[in-house]
Order: sequence, then structure tokens, then C-alpha cells
Amino acid sequence: MSLSDKEKQMKILDYLNKKFKENPEYDVDDETIAKECNLDVKEVKGLCILMEQDNLIDHTTSAGQFRFYKINSTGKKELEKTEKVDDLNTQSYVILKNLEQIIRKLIEQELSEINKNWWKQLIPGDVKQDAEGRKNDDESRKDWNFKKQSLINYIDFTEYAKIIIMKNNWNDVFQYVFRDKNKIDSKLKEIEPIRNAISHTRDLDATEERQLKFYSEEILRSISYYYDNKETILKDKLRIKKPISLPQISVAFDRIVYPLHSTVYMRANMPEVISGEPIIFQVFNSKGKLLVEKQIDPEKYDNEELKSAGLYQTSFIMDDDGWEVGEEYVVIAKHSTTEAQDFTRIDARKPVLQSDKSVYAWGSDMILTVIDPDADKDNQVPEIVGDRNDSKLIIQSSKGKIENYRLKETGNGTAIFQGILGFIGVNDDGTKEPYDFEGKAISKTQGNEYDDGFLEVSQYDELKITYENATGKAELTVFVIKNLENIPK
Repeated sequence: MSLSDKEKQMKILDYLNKKFKENPEYDVDDETIAKECNLDVKEVKGLCILMEQDNLIDHTTSAGQFRFYKINSTGKKELEKTEKVDDLNTQSYVILKNLEQIIRKLIEQELSEINKNWWKQLIPGDVKQDAEGRKNDDESRKDWNFKKQSLINYIDFTEYAKIIIMKNNWNDVFQYVFRDKNKIDSKLKEIEPIRNAISHTRDLDATEERQLKFYSEEILRSISYYYDNKETILKDKLRIKKPISLPQISVAFDRIVYPLHSTVYMRANMPEVISGEPIIFQVFNSKGKLLVEKQIDPEKYDNEELKSAGLYQTSFIMDDDGWEVGEEYVVIAKHSTTEAQDFTRIDARKPVLQSDKSVYAWGSDMILTVIDPDADKDNQVPEIVGDRNDSKLIIQSSKGKIENYRLKETGNGTAIFQGILGFIGVNDDGTKEPYDFEGKAISKTQGNEYDDGFLEVSQYDELKITYENATGKAELTVFVIKNLENIPK
């Protein structure tokens, strides 16, 4: 079975941690990491860059095609967290087991009160058939004395919602427990993949643990409230003539992680809307403080392309002091009495600086690449870096210097910025060998745009390139010589 990216990252961290314990000053190149961890070289190079962006490892130096790394304090903490995974999974298992037992008890107790023959008459046919098949298979393989279990215990997690929202069951019983058919259906579907991960002993990430706990508590609160107030609720039941059909809704941020001062897009998915009811977006921080509130009138929404797909989008800019690095935020979208939510967080990451070669000849081009997720402030437009206060680029040779050189993003939301720089040769006697640019001889250091930069260099020159954002600085050294054939062996 192939490893996931997360497992590969943990393998790399474990190896670098062992090397750190042997010698805190020791760093390892990416190809050695690949060899020692028995992983693909190209994949490890990419994973290491991502891990550096996530501040799990530090890039110490570069030599040609090799990049050297060592683990940092954040990476060590990430390793320590994995040691607690078993305990967390055990807690998650207990939460899930308790939830399933209570849902089964609710179904059996409430349906049996309205129909003694509830299993045959109130359980969907496919659910009933599957559960009876599982029970028969379970009992046929046992050749020892065992306690037989009721059929309700053989219902699969995916089938609870089918029973609960089945028309007659919902109208007669479960609307008085959960109130909102779409909401309980959505919550159970959100828990389903988490339940599958637990049953297959896969580790849960922090978001999955939080979702399991949050949705389980909401479901259990509804059930608990019903039992605590059942007598009053059943009296009111006589006054409820018809259940209200409510629209489905889901919502999502356009990113899992944002840099500070970003443009944030929020999109609600509403296949059906209620006339006269707005879609309300509210963004809260982890302390429950409301930071942003936006509204859309579905009937007046003018983006026909999105609207035809049942999508409604709004945005805002983090332009005040309510946004903090490391903080988590939640968006809640509401339409009538239905609601949905999504989570995101803010992070600050160091940039990565790369060139397409390590040695260049006079008259050739260098493709310079910056990877800087924190400079990608708007996920829906390509952006420029290099000349901003939070993205400074400097390229310097022994003969010239270019500051604030602008690099262009390769596409919407890629966070990869590139530019081209041409080299003008300067001989020891001061004469120059101009760069031929579309028939025009360029003989002077100049340019500030991603495709118009030219830099004077000596016969054996060492270029120092730096790029700095608000979090940290990336440095790169490349060499330019008059003739590549003269490289010392």
C-alpha cells in the first residue's frame, strides 16, 4: 500500500530528527533524504519545499541541484503530536461509539412506540435487507456460545439518515427531535467519512476531530433536549399540521489557509432558495467574535454563471486588526432556518527562491522563481511581487544591481512567481558584450518588469539574490561565466 503525503512527510521528519540528535548542526541534501527514506527523489524535492513553507524544516543552503535541510522546532512538535495520535483516535472512537448507540436506541424506542411491527413496516427495504444479511453472516461464522444482538445493531452508519428522513418516520417522529431534515442529514454525512477513517484505523487530522466532536455534540443535544421535554413536545405535535421543507445549503472558504490582508471569497451552494429570504454570511474568530457579515439577495444576484449552478459568492478584505496569524476562523452561511459552516486559518510562511540553473553563460537567460503563499493575497487574480513592502527582490552582481524587480504569478492562486533576466558580459578591460534582445543590443543594467531585466556581469561572477517577505528571507547564489566551456574541472 502506497504512503500518503502526510505519512511521507512524517517519515522525512523522523529521519531529519534522528540526524539532528546525532549532530544539531548537521543538514542533509534532498537526494540523500530520498535515498535514506526509500522515497522518489522528485517527490521528496517537492515535499521538502512544501514542508519548508509549512515551517516544519529549514532550508540551510543550496549547491547546484541539491537543497540542504534540517528539522526545526515546529517539525519536532509535529512529530511529538503523532505520538499522541493513538490516544486521540481512542477518544474519537469512544465519541463515535456513544453517538451510534444513542442513535440506535432513539430509532428503536421511538419507532416501536408508534408501531410494534416497526422493523418490518418502518425501516426502508434496502436497509432492512442489508442488516438482516449482516446479522446472518455474523452468526453463521460463530461456532461458540455468544449473545445474539438485535437487528438494529447491524444497521450501517450510512443508513441512519435513510431511516430518520424517511417521509413517514420524519413526519411522525424525528422532526420533533431534530427539527431540520436537511441539517441532520448533512451532519450524518459529514461524520460518515470520519467514521470510515476510524473503522479503518486511519489517523484523523485536527479538523476531522473537531468536526466529529462538534457534530456529535449537536446531535446528542437535540436528542437529549427531546427526551427532557418529550411530554411538552408531543402535546405540541397535535398543532403541527405539516412539516416545513427547507432548502439544503453548504458553504466554503476559497482557501484552507490565508496570509494576512488577503481577499477572502465565501461561496454558498444553494440548489433551491426561498423567495424573499437572504443568504447571510457571518465570519467569527475562535473566541466567537463576529468579524464580518455579508448578505446576498438570491433573486437579485447578478452572476448568472454561478447562479445557474446554485452558487452564490461574496468577498471581503482583511483590512482591520481582527485577523491574527495562527488564529482559526469559521464562516456560517444561513438561509431561512438552515445553516452550514466551514473553517479556515491564517498562517505566515517563509518564501522559497529558485533558479532554473546554477551556472549561466554570458548572453543567456535566467528564469527566477519565487514560491511565496503569503504574497498571494487574492486567489482569483494573478499578482505581482518583488516591489512591495512585503515582497522585496534584490539581484546583485559585481557589476550591477537590480532592486524591486517584479515577478508575475504563473496563474490564479498558484503562489508561484516568475521572471526572466538576461546577462550582459563585461570584460576585464571594461568593454562589454551586449545582450541581443530582438535585434537590439542591451549594454546596461536595467529593467523592473518580469520580462525586461538585464544585468551586467564579470567573466567569473557570483550573483547574490535575496527575496524577503514579512515572515522571512530567502537567499540564492548562482554563477555567471563568460564561457561554460571554461568551467574548472
